[in-house]
Amino acid sequence: MFKIEEQFAFNGESKSLGQKREFEFVKSIAQKYLNAPEVPGGKSPFGIDASGFVQMVLKIAGYPVGRLPQQQINEGHKLQALNESRPGDIAFFKTSDSGLHTGIMLGDDRIIHVDGKVRIDQLSEAGILRLDTNKITHPLTDLRRFILPA
Repeated sequence: MFKIEEQFAFNGESKSLGQKREFEFVKSIAQKYLNAPEVPGGKSPFGIDASGFVQMVLKIAGYPVGRLPQQQINEGHKLQALNESRPGDIAFFKTSDSGLHTGIMLGDDRIIHVDGKVRIDQLSEAGILRLDTNKITHPLTDLRRFILPA
């Protein structure tokens, strides 16, 4: 696979995972995943699922959370209503198979989440409104805050 004499180099920028970042950083990381394909159990830009997406984006921003949505929904600060939310909050939704779906709120009634691929759709009290089909696909069930104000 690799030859011993091969060399690899990293030319990117490194960030401390221990430093808690603000929403604009979270948003920039989340948007780097746009159009990454949905792969159950995935946690990389080559394939990712909804809870893996939330976990990885928050982890890079300094907010470690559980891997599964059933863990994530019990972490952070619970919000009572959508009008209390702000960009960076995590929304949870029911799925057709009695499971949970999750995504990161971007503000302006938009959410970035994984549904076939990492995508941005509309968010309302009813749930996620897919822009390509104009249908509610995931009913909203819970909201959590992980990113604290500066």
